[in-house]
Formats: sequence, structure tokens, C-alpha cells
Amino acid sequence: MEKNMAMSTSCIFLILAVLIFSNGFHGAVAKTEPLDFNKHRVDGNCGEWVDSRPELRVEALRSIDLAIDVATKDKKPNTCAMATGSSIFAAANCSKELSKPKRTGDCRNCLFNAQFRVVDKECPQKFGGWIKLVDCYVRYDTYKFCK
Repeated sequence: MEKNMAMSTSCIFLILAVLIFSNGFHGAVAKTEPLDFNKHRVDGNCGEWVDSRPELRVEALRSIDLAIDVATKDKKPNTCAMATGSSIFAAANCSKELSKPKRTGDCRNCLFNAQFRVVDKECPQKFGGWIKLVDCYVRYDTYKFCK
């Protein structure tokens, strides 16, 4: 009985060691980790005109939401979108890698991350702004800057 238990314990430790130190285990973990688009800011800029009205933020978010839908569902990147009742144009685009059909979810996640970064963090209370992450791009402004 003691021999079988010692053998079972040795087998368990051996299996754990193989799992922890093998390349296959680490590769599997890396593939399941969520993409962190916060770390991948490439460039960006904000408009100069400041406006503290809260409805400006809401208009920007609604127009960018529409641009994200156009870019991901309709597959028409960089098309100007303007939400009903808004005065803000927006456009969105993903990299070729994220534009592949199986990566649509990653594309949308990147665009939504960029949306909140540009509106809330980078350009709060500004009329217009854009941000480029490694895999996506979002822009909004009060004039029609895209097709």
C-alpha cells in the first residue's frame, strides 16, 4: 500500500513538473489570455476646442458606437458615421489581422477600448480626437473627415 501511494505521489509530481516546465503548457496559457489593448497605444491627438457639456461625451460615444458597427458588421472601415441627433462624425478601423472573420470579437474589443480611451482618458471634454492602437483606430470630430 505504501509503495503504491509513493508511486502515485511521484507520478503526480512528475506530471506537474512536465506541465509547468514544458513549452506546450506555457503556449496554451498565452493563447487563452485576453488581449490587453491598453498597452498598445501608437499615436493620438485631441481637438483644441474645449466644451464641458456632458451631452458632448454622449454624442461622441453614440457616433463612435455606430462607426464600430459599420466597421465590424458591415465591413466598411473608415466610413463616416453620425448618430441620429448628433453633430459628431466618427470612423473606426481594425488592422488586417483583426479584420479577419474569426477575429471580429477582438476587433470590436480593440475599437471599444480605443473609443473609451480617446473620449474619456485622452480627450475628455474636447470636440474631436483620434487614437491609434497597434490593431485599431478610432476618430471623431465635428466635421466630415472621412468617406
